Amino acid sequence: MAALVGPVGFLGLWILWMGRSEEGAGWWDLLWNSGLLGPVLTLSVLPNLGLFWWHLRKGSDDGASGVLAATLLYGVLVMLIKVLL
Repeated sequence: MAALVGPVGFLGLWILWMGRSEEGAGWWDLLWNSGLLGPVLTLSVLPNLGLFWWHLRKGSDDGASGVLAATLLYGVLVMLIKVLL
C-alpha cells in the first residue's frame, strides 16, 4: 500500500513546495502543456526503489513483489499520459 500512496504523497509535497514560490504560480499549466507530467510522475516513483530494496533486505518477497507491481502500475499510467499528451 505504501508503494501506491508514496509516489502520490511525494508528488503532493512537490506541488506544495512549488506552489509557495512566486514563479511557481503557473507551473501546473506549464507542466501539463509541455508534456513534462510523465517525467515528473516517473521521478516521484523513485522512493519505491528504496522501499523495494528494504523489503528485499528484510526477506519479504511478498512486500517486494507488491512494490514492483505498484511501480509497474505507475509505469502504465505514465505511458497513458505520454500517449494522451
